[in-house]
Amino acid sequence: MIVLISLFSSLLTFKFSHLKKIGTIRSSTILTLIFYTVIIGLRPWFDIDLEHNMALFFGASFVGMSCPNRVGTFGVIAGAIIYSGLFYLLVPLLTGFGGALGLSAFIGCFVAVSLKEIVTRKWKG
Repeated sequence: MIVLISLFSSLLTFKFSHLKKIGTIRSSTILTLIFYTVIIGLRPWFDIDLEHNMALFFGASFVGMSCPNRVGTFGVIAGAIIYSGLFYLLVPLLTGFGGALGLSAFIGCFVAVSLKEIVTRKWKG
């Protein structure tokens, strides 16, 4: 479920940010507020950890805020998958969501861009 929420948030933020006059920050904010509203609405019927899911969605939107020229859709997908694993490992270890979320998103994007560069260089010869 962590990977699915991460992919959903990252890809939606990435695609939504390309709309005219939206941009990355508005995209992340709008989608996080919508997700929050949905989670609050579902809580009476399902046992949902609000804080954990909100942190996961919000942090994954950082991955979706990546530069499209450098990362691209494949990079966002790879970054979101890496982010979800790092989120699972780092959030319990680091106090305060800001540090864990930002660090996880940065490492996820960095690894995705690095893998893209390695593959591109190998294919070019």
